[in-house]
Amino acid sequence: MADTVLSLHHIKLWFPCRYSALNAASLIVLGIAVKLSMDLTTPMPGKFDHAGKSISTTFLCASTTHFMPSLGSMSDRDILVNLTALGILIVTLTLNVIIQVFTRVIQDDFQVLVVFMSVYTFIILSSSALTVSTSKKYLEHKYNELHTRISVEELPEDEIMDFDRLKLCLKKYWVMAETSDPQFVMAQSEASGVLFMIYVISYIFDGSVLLTNNKLKIASDYKWSVYLVYWTQHVDMALCVVMSLGRFLVALLHTVQNIRKLTISSISL
Repeated sequence: MADTVLSLHHIKLWFPCRYSALNAASLIVLGIAVKLSMDLTTPMPGKFDHAGKSISTTFLCASTTHFMPSLGSMSDRDILVNLTALGILIVTLTLNVIIQVFTRVIQDDFQVLVVFMSVYTFIILSSSALTVSTSKKYLEHKYNELHTRISVEELPEDEIMDFDRLKLCLKKYWVMAETSDPQFVMAQSEASGVLFMIYVISYIFDGSVLLTNNKLKIASDYKWSVYLVYWTQHVDMALCVVMSLGRFLVALLHTVQNIRKLTISSISL
């Protein structure tokens, strides 16, 4: 929620991960959040109990898509450690959900598809992580080129720069700083669009649980905590929809601009 408010305040529609990045703290929170889906022993026959299990599974998929930009600000070692821990969590959840579906603890077979979408999302995230190191080197190279070009255009030290020229230089450096942010590059990648579509499918299905069941009951030992878990994760997922949509639109705009440049270049040739 803090990332959403902060990004909207600064009009950064690609929603960088400042407070909800992929790290040890977020992995601990995820481990707690999927407790209902991981529970193999507690009977949960109520409709809302099943909804709680369902949203926990979908929440992990949503969180995996949300972590995409944070890879850009991590070192290679941090990426390896955090992705390994996230992968172990996803594989464990996948196996637990499959066991519960086959034993009819979970009567919704679509949950198998949701966990496999989480696995596919993790594969996309891991593939994108392989490009982080190269992207950082490329961004640093381009930044140095632009810095040299702007420095040449500036006035000599013994001359006073007027306001308009100073304003122009500040804008150039601001653009350099924003577009050279590794998180921005990861957020506008084509993978963000794929992750957004996967997340929308899982979120729409999860929302249909409330629409198709007017009287959801709790029949497990978790009692009122199921309501708390469900609605907390539902609100978080709604925020993730907004953030994923913003990143998808940024990635789409970037793709359209690239296509336009290629078209103009081919016509000029």
